[in-house]
Amino acid sequence: MKQIFTLSLVLFSFTVFSQQNAASKQSSAKELTKPQSSPQTTEVPSENPRTAATSAQSRTSEPVKPPYDVNDKYMGRKNEFLGNLIVAELPADFPVYEKQWSLREYNQVVTAFYYNHLDIVKEKVKNKLAHLEH
Repeated sequence: MKQIFTLSLVLFSFTVFSQQNAASKQSSAKELTKPQSSPQTTEVPSENPRTAATSAQSRTSEPVKPPYDVNDKYMGRKNEFLGNLIVAELPADFPVYEKQWSLREYNQVVTAFYYNHLDIVKEKVKNKLAHLEH
């Protein structure tokens, strides 16, 4: 019971402090945005005061293009895969990309293919696969 009371008191204090802090930030922000008039110059009020709503910029950007071609049979990475193998063409049983796979899943399928076909994999890739096992 004592702990609940103490916790409630602390939360209440925190809430009150947060509200006071937010109120003071708002009032200081209003003071900063007020134009300060000097005794030598007089300002003419503008017809359309500038506010945050009227000053907002809208930025439109093109949709982010995925780094790989998801419509390609090998995700647009055929040359990359051929660079890891000692053959001139990808074997018929090389895994074909399926659209429901993520990049990570497809990489795991290709790595499994490399493990099962070590006879056509280059030495540097074999060494890399050996390090992955440990």
